[in-house]
This record gives sequence, structure tokens and C-alpha cells, in this order.
Amino acid sequence: MRLLNVLAGLCLFGAMLLGAAPAAAQTATLGTCSATLPASDGSYVDATPPQVGMQVQISCSPAASSDAQTIDVCMKLTGGGSRQAVRSGTSDAIGYTVTYRDNGGAFDAIADGSYVLTTIVALSATATSLDTSSTLRADHFATQPQVGVGTYADQLAGAIYLATDGHGCDGSTGRLTSDVAFTGALSVVYGPYCSIASTSTVAFGTLPGTGRVAGDVAGLGGVSVDCVRGTAYTIYLGDGAHRIAGGNRQMANGDALLPYQLYKDDGTVWDETGMDTGIVGGAGGVSATGTGNAVLASVHGKIDDGTLLPATGSYADTVRVTVAY
Repeated sequence: MRLLNVLAGLCLFGAMLLGAAPAAAQTATLGTCSATLPASDGSYVDATPPQVGMQVQISCSPAASSDAQTIDVCMKLTGGGSRQAVRSGTSDAIGYTVTYRDNGGAFDAIADGSYVLTTIVALSATATSLDTSSTLRADHFATQPQVGVGTYADQLAGAIYLATDGHGCDGSTGRLTSDVAFTGALSVVYGPYCSIASTSTVAFGTLPGTGRVAGDVAGLGGVSVDCVRGTAYTIYLGDGAHRIAGGNRQMANGDALLPYQLYKDDGTVWDETGMDTGIVGGAGGVSATGTGNAVLASVHGKIDDGTLLPATGSYADTVRVTVAY
């Protein structure tokens, strides 16, 4: 009985030794690696900020692995401080941020100097080189910065290294390569753009009685336009619903009509003369250059002295406002 007990213990001990045998380690060998960031550009569309995608191209050759395995691409940006794209020859700048696409496909913030895991790449046992890419995105550009029309540029810089999978891109453990630096140019076009901030009614007030108007009756309204600094623009006023060809506009009260006219600051008629679609500088409009802030253009209304007053009541007209830029 004792002998059997000893033999059973020996068998058990042998089984424990077999279970603890180490597995063969996976190893990868990477030769010279390079990282490039091609120039990228974007444009504001009707003052809507762009999102500019960028691809860091990574290549290592030769590359070999004793067995199929996965490799982490770890990236950091350098440069520090807030990021700004600057218009050449000026102090105008547009702030922005950079995000990276993580392995799950979401875009996350990337802080300067801190490594992040951007890509996990499979390296087969038969591989002779490694080629992959990591995605960055410049976004969160200012919605409507107080800057001028033009092209804004910045230079991005950073570095990548490759590591065996699962080390968390801590900057030290699991490294297969040293840091590989990259730089790339980013440019954004901030183009001409205008919007109508507000309009106000040209009100003539109450006219006395019937008969004819004694003296000119004036009204004052306005059009406020907000344009990107440096944008050339022209404001046109339409004819209204009842303009006499080549003559006065007319307000209506049912079938009754009351002539009036709209004028610029210089006393000339304000209308759509010379306005073809998108034309800046037509003779009938008021032209200016954007300042980056809303600018008011006064609209002067006049009912001429001696105008025959029709039936009593409220008279109105609707005039289209067009801003060409």
C-alpha cells in the first residue's frame, strides 16, 4: 500500500512538470522604418469649418516574424501649445485641434508628447516587409474667426514607434523600433462669405388725409451684412411687387397703390440694375468690403412731394434683398 502511494505521487509530480513547460516565444524583426505625412488641405464651405484627413504612411523593410503576430503602431505629436494655421505675411491665425482614429474607428484627442495606440497590424510568418498607415484629422477649426480671406498653413510633426502587441504604448516596454519622426504640411482656405445679419422696415409713418403729399415724406430702414474680412460684396434691392417699369416702386392696399422709391446714401436709386447672378459691383447696388463684423447699410425711402394719396388704409410692399460676393 505504501509503494502504491509513492508511485501515485510520482505520477502526479510528473504531470505537473509537463503542464509547466514554456511555450515558444513569438519574435519579430524589423529593419529600417520610415514614416511620412503627405501634405493635406481643406476649405471652409460657406463659413462651415472643414475636417482635414491626414494619413501617416509607415513602412519597414525588411520585416520578419517567427510566427504570425500583431504589432502596435504607437504615435505622438510634437510641437506643443495650441495649434494654429497662419495666413502668410499676416498675424491672422485660425485655431484647430488634431485627433487620431483609434483601433476601434473612433476619433480621439491626441496630446502633444504622449504616445497613443493608433493601429494594430498583423505580421504573417511569411512577411518580408511591413506597410501600414495611421489616420489623423485636423478639425474643430474656428466657426467664424475674425480673420481675412486667404490660405492658412501649419506644419505638423510627430513620431511613431512599433511594439509587440499588448504593451499599451508606454514608450519603453515591448519596443521593436526606436522613434521614427515625420512632418507634414496642412493648409486651409478661408474663402469669401457673407450672410444677411438683419433687415429693418422702411417706415413712412402716418400720412395726413387725402389729396396730395405736401413735401417729401422720408422713411429709413437698413440692411446689416456680415462678411468675412476682405470679401468684396454688393447689396441689391429688388423691385417689389408693383414697380412701374423704369420708375417708382409702389406700396399696395388692396387695389390701391402708393408710389415710393428707395435710395442709397448718395441719393441714387437702389435696385438690381447690373445684377446678374453672383455679380459684384453692379451699378444699382451698394458695394463694400467685409470687415469680419456685421455692417449696416442704410436704406432711404421717399414718397415724393405732390404724390396723389389714394384711399386711406395701410400700404405695404416687400422688397427682396440679395447680397452678391
